Amino acid sequence: MQRARSERISEQTIRSNIPALRLNERAMQLDRAQRPTSRGPRTSFPPLAPYLRDHVTPSLISRGQARYSSHWPA
Repeated sequence: MQRARSERISEQTIRSNIPALRLNERAMQLDRAQRPTSRGPRTSFPPLAPYLRDHVTPSLISRGQARYSSHWPA
C-alpha cells in the first residue's frame, strides 16, 4: 500500500481495491519470464532512441508523409 500512496493513488481507491487483490502465481511467472535480465525493474523497457535511429529513417518518414498526403490532400 505504501507504493500506491507514493504513486499518489487516493486513499479511497486503495481501501476499496487492496482487500480484493489476490496474487496470481502464474501471472507472476509469466511476467518474470519475459523481463530482460540485464536491467533492473525500473528500466524494464529498452531505450527508444537507438530503435528510432535504426528503424525510423528519412526514407520511411518521406514514404509515410506521401501516403498520408494521398489520403488527406491539402
